[in-house]
Amino acid sequence: MDIGCLVIDSKVVASIKRQGPEEEFRSNLHRGGTAEKIQLTPQERTTAIRAAKAMGLPIAGVDMVSSHRGPQNY
Repeated sequence: MDIGCLVIDSKVVASIKRQGPEEEFRSNLHRGGTAEKIQLTPQERTTAIRAAKAMGLPIAGVDMVSSHRGPQNY
Protein backbone atom coordinates (compact mmCIF):
# COMPACT_ATOMS: atom_id res chain seq x y z
CA MET A 1 0.00 0.00 0.00
CA ASP A 2 1.22 3.48 -0.76
CA ILE A 3 -0.16 7.00 -0.78
CA GLY A 4 -0.02 9.42 -3.69
CA CYS A 5 -0.88 13.08 -3.43
CA LEU A 6 -0.78 16.23 -5.51
CA VAL A 7 0.69 19.36 -3.94
CA ILE A 8 0.07 22.77 -5.53
CA ASP A 9 1.42 25.98 -3.99
CA SER A 10 2.10 24.31 -0.63
CA LYS A 11 -1.40 22.80 -0.41
CA VAL A 12 -2.38 19.15 -0.83
CA VAL A 13 -5.24 19.24 -3.34
CA ALA A 14 -5.76 15.49 -3.88
CA SER A 15 -4.71 12.20 -2.27
CA ILE A 16 -5.22 8.51 -2.95
CA LYS A 17 -4.29 5.18 -1.41
CA ARG A 18 -3.02 2.59 -3.90
CA GLN A 19 -3.06 -1.13 -3.14
CA GLY A 20 -1.57 -3.89 -5.28
CA PRO A 21 -3.18 -7.29 -5.75
CA GLU A 22 -2.16 -10.02 -3.27
CA GLU A 23 0.43 -11.64 -5.56
CA GLU A 24 1.99 -8.30 -6.58
CA PHE A 25 4.16 -6.11 -4.36
CA ARG A 26 3.75 -3.08 -6.66
CA SER A 27 0.61 -0.99 -6.46
CA ASN A 28 0.63 0.19 -10.08
CA LEU A 29 -2.90 0.53 -11.39
CA HIS A 30 -1.92 -0.91 -14.77
CA ARG A 31 -0.72 -4.06 -12.94
CA GLY A 32 -4.09 -4.63 -11.33
CA GLY A 33 -3.77 -2.32 -8.35
CA THR A 34 -6.68 -0.32 -6.99
CA ALA A 35 -6.95 3.27 -5.81
CA GLU A 36 -9.30 5.08 -3.51
CA LYS A 37 -9.59 8.70 -2.44
CA ILE A 38 -8.43 9.31 1.15
CA GLN A 39 -7.99 12.10 3.67
CA LEU A 40 -4.37 12.47 4.77
CA THR A 41 -3.37 12.60 8.40
CA PRO A 42 -1.81 15.89 9.52
CA GLN A 43 1.61 14.18 9.56
CA GLU A 44 1.15 12.84 6.01
CA ARG A 45 0.02 16.26 4.78
CA THR A 46 3.05 17.96 6.36
CA THR A 47 5.42 15.36 4.88
CA ALA A 48 4.01 15.86 1.37
CA ILE A 49 4.28 19.65 1.55
CA ARG A 50 7.82 19.48 2.95
CA ALA A 51 8.88 17.11 0.15
CA ALA A 52 7.56 19.48 -2.53
CA LYS A 53 9.25 22.47 -0.87
CA ALA A 54 12.56 20.59 -0.52
CA MET A 55 12.57 20.06 -4.29
CA GLY A 56 11.58 23.67 -4.95
CA LEU A 57 8.47 22.58 -6.85
CA PRO A 58 5.26 24.66 -6.86
CA ILE A 59 3.45 21.62 -8.34
CA ALA A 60 4.47 18.11 -7.28
CA GLY A 61 3.20 14.57 -7.18
CA VAL A 62 4.42 13.04 -3.92
CA ASP A 63 4.38 9.30 -3.17
CA MET A 64 4.67 8.05 0.40
CA VAL A 65 4.62 4.79 2.32
CA SER A 66 3.69 4.36 5.97
CA SER A 67 6.31 3.09 8.39
CA HIS A 68 6.82 2.76 12.13
CA ARG A 69 8.60 6.14 11.88
CA GLY A 70 5.61 7.80 10.19
CA PRO A 71 5.11 8.59 6.50
CA GLN A 72 8.19 8.28 4.30
CA ASN A 73 8.37 9.74 0.80
CA TYR A 74 10.28 8.02 -1.97
